[in-house]
Amino acid sequence: VDGSTWLSGVSTGVEHTLYVALLDQVSGDVLDTDEHYFWYSAGSDPYSSGDSGYQSGDSGYQSPGDGYQSDATGFNTINITYPTIYNVSDWNSLEIEWTYASGVADQSSPRFGYTIDENISTQGVYINEFNTFNVYGSEWLSGLSDGEHTVYVALLDPSDGSILATDSHLFSLTSSTDQGSDPSDSITIMNPTEDSVIQGDATLSVELSYASASAETSSPRWAYKIDEDFYSTQTSATEVNNYWADGWLEGLDNGQHTVYVALLDPWGGDYIFAEDNVSFELTGGDDFEKVPFFFFTDTALSYITQRTDLLDGNFTIVKDQNSSQSSNFKIAPVFEDENGYILVDMD
Repeated sequence: VDGSTWLSGVSTGVEHTLYVALLDQVSGDVLDTDEHYFWYSAGSDPYSSGDSGYQSGDSGYQSPGDGYQSDATGFNTINITYPTIYNVSDWNSLEIEWTYASGVADQSSPRFGYTIDENISTQGVYINEFNTFNVYGSEWLSGLSDGEHTVYVALLDPSDGSILATDSHLFSLTSSTDQGSDPSDSITIMNPTEDSVIQGDATLSVELSYASASAETSSPRWAYKIDEDFYSTQTSATEVNNYWADGWLEGLDNGQHTVYVALLDPWGGDYIFAEDNVSFELTGGDDFEKVPFFFFTDTALSYITQRTDLLDGNFTIVKDQNSSQSSNFKIAPVFEDENGYILVDMD
């Protein structure tokens, strides 16, 4: 943050304490804090370390710019907004913010490129181009060895691809499988179970884990879709930031269905880390409603129905709702299932 911003309105010639906090990108909860005591004098600070200063909490040096950032026109700009830490895992996305000079291009999407360990302004260097503000870790870090690297980004002219502005960042990559945690990301549906029969008030719950130990400190982030996998775009997924979801069956018709879940990047974006799905049967409450019933002997049943093939058992009398007392009725056998519900066999 520029001094003109964070020191605006601060009294000069006196002592101050600066407090900073690392926030959860989803919930905004405070994850870590630091503070720094200083004496403020207005004007330039000859002892300022600029972008190459030490950043506490990330076990390394933060260097967004590394003395390389430039602005070819004075109006076109590009800045790396993520990652801005030294230690990077292979699930970290590359994100930028940009500004085109008035009249150069539409501000809604950039044309930008990046290189790894090769200065992007070097003649003949291959530039990976994108028309979005972020690139998933599976793309820009794919095949990169663990250790120290520098990523260079450039804002490109939409018409001819010439470089308008640049930025760079020094980082150290550690693969997820080398961080001493579970070697893979996973999500498993705990409820409902496969081929289960459920009602509309059932809860959808999952068990999940991230390969990256640092991701485990954030709120869980996953999504679900019903009767459509995540590679289809007919409907939008519903995102969840807990380990369960209620009301997920609202408006769903009775019958066979499949629920699909996907583990998402806890820091944002649509990248899917892991998936699971379960098929189930949704049954309305009326089918499981407990009804009054009576025990009939085979003799009584023979007398009432004029049939001799009915055995002793529980039966109920079924009539149309608006029928008269003298109208016809049915005798239906009643059974109690393994869940304690009373079922009426109407066949």
